[in-house]
Amino acid sequence: MKSVSDLRVQIFADGADKASMLDLYRQPHIKGFTTNPTLMRATGVTDYQGFALDVLATIQDRPISFEVFADEEPEMEEQARHIGDAWEKLPDPKPQFNLEIHLANGDKTYKVLGPHAPNLTGNEVNLLHRLWLRFSEAAAPLELHHHDVVHFALEEVMKELDDGQEEALMARLKAHLEANAKKKPPQL
Repeated sequence: MKSVSDLRVQIFADGADKASMLDLYRQPHIKGFTTNPTLMRATGVTDYQGFALDVLATIQDRPISFEVFADEEPEMEEQARHIGDAWEKLPDPKPQFNLEIHLANGDKTYKVLGPHAPNLTGNEVNLLHRLWLRFSEAAAPLELHHHDVVHFALEEVMKELDDGQEEALMARLKAHLEANAKKKPPQL
């Protein structure tokens, strides 16, 4: 029979009792944690934000996933901001942190803090592919992958920043964000 360490899956512990979470934290096969307001309520936690901040301060080197609930969107965003600020204060390397935000209308939004692959839209994937096609032909016989195009583009942005072009780069980025905001349908 295989041992837990031989498994090819990652095991995340789900709970909201800090003592139990710390016991599980000592187990090397536990790779991260998840919790939510239902579990917190069941264990007597009434200060969800305080609990999240405490857990983040204690378990600093493994991924943790929290959910945020509130009746009013400003209150919910404030909770999420406080949790995100606490995460930012963790020492490096910071663990990946997932925050699931439940809106009063039933919608959910997800925020991922820390190093992670971005969720690309269909338009972004298509743009990346068009660039890859164009560069692949020009780079032949060298092998080019989509991630090479992304890496190259990111390095070029870093060069511009390092060369003192941050102001011009930020102006272009802001123009891009403003153009995208105009394309979005109004929120109902």
